[in-house]
Amino acid sequence: MTAPAILRRAQDRRPPPAADRAERAQLAGVRVDPLIEFERVEAALELVAAGAGDTIAGRAVIASPSFPAGLHTTPFSERLYDTVPLVRRHGHPLSRATRELARLAENTIRELGHGLMT
Repeated sequence: MTAPAILRRAQDRRPPPAADRAERAQLAGVRVDPLIEFERVEAALELVAAGAGDTIAGRAVIASPSFPAGLHTTPFSERLYDTVPLVRRHGHPLSRATRELARLAENTIRELGHGLMT
C-alpha cells in the first residue's frame, strides 16, 4: 500500500516542481492525487512526521535544522528543479538587496554545479 501524497500547492502558471511533478507522473503512467496541498512545505513535513503520508522537499529544506527527525529521504532518479524569478517594475533598477540576493543565488548555483561535476 502506498502512502497518501501531501504536496505543495500546484498554482496556475506555476513553474516546476508542480508542473514537472505532474509531467513525470504522467510519463510513468501514474496519477498524483494529493491527500492535501499546502503553501508551505513545513506544514506538509509536520503531517509526514505524524505519519499522514509522504511529500516532496528540496535539498535546502532537508538540510535545514528544522527538518523533522526520523524522516527518511530518497532522491529522484533525475533532479527536480524549481524556478524563483526576480521581479521588478519596468524601468526601475533592482534594489541593492535584490542584486545581492541574485548574486548569492548565482554563486550557490555555480557551487552546486561544480559539485555535480566532481
